[in-house]
Amino acid sequence: MRESIDNGNSKIEYTDEGYRIEIPSKKQIFVTAFLIFWLMGWFIGEVTVLATLLSGDIQPFLLVWILGWTIGGGFALFIVLWMLFGKEVIISDGEYLRISKEILGIKQSKEYEIRSIKNLKVHVETQSMYRRRGLEYYGLSGGVLQFDYGMKTIKMGINIDEAEGRYLKDTVLRDLPSYTY
Repeated sequence: MRESIDNGNSKIEYTDEGYRIEIPSKKQIFVTAFLIFWLMGWFIGEVTVLATLLSGDIQPFLLVWILGWTIGGGFALFIVLWMLFGKEVIISDGEYLRISKEILGIKQSKEYEIRSIKNLKVHVETQSMYRRRGLEYYGLSGGVLQFDYGMKTIKMGINIDEAEGRYLKDTVLRDLPSYTY
């Protein structure tokens, strides 16, 4: 069987803001389906305990439980929304590099002065899916592109592989400083 050429996950365009790279979240079907099923059970537990508390039967254990249960359900819902609708957006306007994570129009952005960026490189960690740290498993952090910004290493390009990372570094992000000391 012949293998077709993969054109990558990112969508690249030049806008008034500069280069815009849009990378959709990784669609993990099994994890998403499991979390949706889990959220159905979560909803039943949430409604049942809230009804108990609202009826006047306030027990300290239930107050603590509902707090943890609500936080857990909120996190699971966030992961499902990220996997279904999330995207990472990287914009380079020549002066700043803006990295955003967006879900259904709601975004969290960070901007970095391009002149303070050092050592842009493609870096792939070799570890199994069972050893990924925290939010990397869900595709919410990490990435194959990284750079030094002061005393911090910033990662981006969450859902792309090494070859696509090299392409973005060498073409779209080529104006960013990529030297090392």
